[in-house]
Amino acid sequence: MMGWIILAVMLIAAVLGLVRSSYERDCLTTTEYTICSPKLSPEFEGKRIVFLTDLHNKSFGEENQRLLKAIDAASPDMVLIGGDTMVARGQEKCPLEVTLELVSALTEKYPVYYGFGNHELRLKTLPVYKETYRQFLRELRNAGVRILDDTGVTFHGEKGSLTISGLTLTRETYHHVVKKALERGYIEKRIGCVQENDVRILMAHNPLYQEEYAAWGADLTLCGHYHGGTIILPFLGGVMSPDYHLFPRVYRGRYETGEKTMILSGGLGTHSINIRFGNKPEVVLLVLKRD
Repeated sequence: MMGWIILAVMLIAAVLGLVRSSYERDCLTTTEYTICSPKLSPEFEGKRIVFLTDLHNKSFGEENQRLLKAIDAASPDMVLIGGDTMVARGQEKCPLEVTLELVSALTEKYPVYYGFGNHELRLKTLPVYKETYRQFLRELRNAGVRILDDTGVTFHGEKGSLTISGLTLTRETYHHVVKKALERGYIEKRIGCVQENDVRILMAHNPLYQEEYAAWGADLTLCGHYHGGTIILPFLGGVMSPDYHLFPRVYRGRYETGEKTMILSGGLGTHSINIRFGNKPEVVLLVLKRD
């Protein structure tokens, strides 16, 4: 008898969890972080940056109107997209409509800079996506998006510059279970060195390499990929990462390495594991301040 009671309780808890997850997947939150740096030139004081990642074809209302309203409410000076706006599973079809509708709406109001995640990397490298990738780049450029694929853009101020770079990691760095070490000088070879009096914002999709990003010189690293740990439990944190690490050390939020900061977004959508629990979709707002 006791066994049946336990089973019934577990089934009820599972059903309630799925109902809650269905509700949370459609909820939007905005998390604001103040980013301070004594190197920041006065021209960039108070600049507001929205960071989006891991949309995975999710639409919050028709044509993503609720997401667009949340971004407008943040009053950003620019929008950074950290990758994985679509789902590319290695099959022939990879719909781009949600991504292209969103970026087209955003570029009407804001400068938009787009970095690559592992799904864009599949578009770029898998032969089955050859024509889809060409369309993707063409449509982004036609919309006015600046693509940061192992490149960056620098804004010059009176007392220093602000550079936003996008690092496109290789497929090996996304392998499951075992972390692949980056070769010496890996980031420098791809996007160059950090210059003196340059505040460097780095979009790098995979948060596993937090220490390497900081050692390279990223004052602020913006990551995604972990989907907030999928399920966040009180006292235990995020339960699982996409590379099958249980209770990963980082999953969502702000993390410091010395004086360097990493912001790990909980992301906006889901794909293979269509669950969010204690982990609502997130728009990240960054406010730059001089220390």
